[in-house]
Amino acid sequence: INAFKRDEYEKALEENKNQTKYLKKLAFFLNQNNGGKDNTDRARLIDMEDWKDDVSILNDLLNWLGFEKCSFPKILHENLNGYEHDSSEISLGKQ
Repeated sequence: INAFKRDEYEKALEENKNQTKYLKKLAFFLNQNNGGKDNTDRARLIDMEDWKDDVSILNDLLNWLGFEKCSFPKILHENLNGYEHDSSEISLGKQ
C-alpha cells in the first residue's frame, strides 16, 4: 500500500470508529428510560462480525422487532468465499 492509500485507509478507519462510538452512545441514550441500563428496550446494536455466521442473532432481532412466526433459515452471502454468489435456495413458505 502506498502512503496515499494508507492515509485514506486510516481516515476511513477512524471515521468508522467515530460512527460506532456515536451509535453506542445513541443506543444507550434511547435505552435510558430504564434507569440508564442498556437493556435493549428501545435500541439494539448488532455487529456484522457477530451475526454473519450465526443466524440466531438475526432471528432474535426479528423477535425483538415484534415479528411472530418469522425466522431466517440461514444467512445467504453475496460474497461467498470472498467473491462468489451464494446460490442456496430457501423457502419463504407456501403461496
